[in-house]
Amino acid sequence: MLFRALFRINLVYWSEAGYFDTSAYNKWFLHTWSLSVEWQFYLLYPLLLIAINRYFGPKSFFLCLFLLAVTSFLFSCFSTNIDSNASYYLLPTRAWEMLLGALAYEVRVSRTQKIQRATSTFGLFLIVISVFSFSKDTPWPSFDTLLPSLGTYLVLVSNRQSGAICENKVIQFIGSSSYSTYLWHWPIVVIITSLNFGPFGYIISLILSFSLGALSYFMIEKPSNFLTVRKAVLSFIIITGAFTLLNSARFRQFSEVWVSIEQTTERKKIQCYTFKGNICKYQPNENNLSFAVIGDSHATMFHPVLST
Repeated sequence: MLFRALFRINLVYWSEAGYFDTSAYNKWFLHTWSLSVEWQFYLLYPLLLIAINRYFGPKSFFLCLFLLAVTSFLFSCFSTNIDSNASYYLLPTRAWEMLLGALAYEVRVSRTQKIQRATSTFGLFLIVISVFSFSKDTPWPSFDTLLPSLGTYLVLVSNRQSGAICENKVIQFIGSSSYSTYLWHWPIVVIITSLNFGPFGYIISLILSFSLGALSYFMIEKPSNFLTVRKAVLSFIIITGAFTLLNSARFRQFSEVWVSIEQTTERKKIQCYTFKGNICKYQPNENNLSFAVIGDSHATMFHPVLST
């Protein structure tokens, strides 16, 4: 929690990446790495603007920010091939994405509806292509990352206030509550994944993420709704109850794993590095199993103490 408070949790997850890294689906707050990167950027960005203004003048803002964004982007593409974990988690290789937002503020697109519509439509087109063409194996960040990032940039600079998408109340609400939804989505994904719902897990995760995101938005974020004691208590009860139910289901699943270990007829007394399916394969003729050590090499080192 200290590293999250100091906006350094991205450094922690980067240092954990590799041999000692646990599955991403076991890290409840993995998504907070991006919040740390953003805050690091927000703390440095004003100093950057002051330096540009002092040494190059305010008219050089766009050019300097553009050059920095291009440099960061090219560096991220190069770094991903050398150290993908560092490239993913660290600010220098992710700064260009936030600098695009800064460039969007500096750009003034023509106010004619025709140009705004064309710019916005093309940007949405790039985003939709990204949704359907990318997979978990897509390198990130890389040249592929430019596709949704540039699409978002074009939507922003178009500044389009009308149209079927921009005026859609549902889409507007999703955008307004997106920050709360983001904070909820990954803990929910971790829990739902551990419960092995299969394809339905995606649907359940979406419903829970949007529902809890909307709840947080109305009760915490929305300026017109002050967080009264009553609302705070109600939110705490709902959130705690939801996580309690999901966690109880998760522990029941762990109990099923333990039962499958107890019922197996093949047991090994010292170590178990051979697996048959999802069940650890033990040596036979050991019918007095009293405990099982589940884990990686860190868990293995406790076996001699437990077996005495």
